[in-house]
Amino acid sequence: MATLSKGYLERYSGKIGPVVICQRKEMVYIRSMPTRIKRRKITARQRLHREKFALIQRLLRPINMLIKLGFNSNTEKRSCHNAAMSHNLKEAVQLIDGKQQIIWPNFLFSKELENPALNAKMQVDHTNKKIEISWKTDINFIKKYIAKLFQSIVLIYVEKGFSFLPQIYWHSAHLASERLEIEYMNEQKPCNFHVYLAFFSTLGESRTTSNIYLGSFTP
Repeated sequence: MATLSKGYLERYSGKIGPVVICQRKEMVYIRSMPTRIKRRKITARQRLHREKFALIQRLLRPINMLIKLGFNSNTEKRSCHNAAMSHNLKEAVQLIDGKQQIIWPNFLFSKELENPALNAKMQVDHTNKKIEISWKTDINFIKKYIAKLFQSIVLIYVEKGFSFLPQIYWHSAHLASERLEIEYMNEQKPCNFHVYLAFFSTLGESRTTSNIYLGSFTP
């Protein structure tokens, strides 16, 4: 595979004769067309890798807008989605009893600044379907990033059989408020609710904090 940094081919993508031209970020790639399609029986290791890849894809695809915000500074020459895939493939999935499983405390939809919500915890009111989240703010973080008005993002990922259903709550509270309350949407049982907290800048900068895992509960 060859790459181009300058030239007329930067303007094009697609197939030209025996070569394919494509562009990713600021790089243009040229590669030859395959001469034949090889059909080989996949190995057990390849099968597990494909299962792992597909699992993370299913987890990230429904929250693409969060990924674009939360991994915006970690892309270099990769897309936000690929940066998130790379991290979560390494950290957030593990082979357990022969099956690929999500390690929910390690899952990240945002990876940038260290999260300034210290000792964050949640309390669940099952009767009224409410979650109260509280924390103590890292004062040094506020001074360094002028972050008092950073807004909250709460992600509840509903694990329901083989499907993952996100509930996203924007602007529920400022970082300095040290408390927020949301009403979650109930789902048919059995399912598990995994709760995450992050913050993002509202001052025109695309700055976010890494998300933290607050725990899970069953409604």
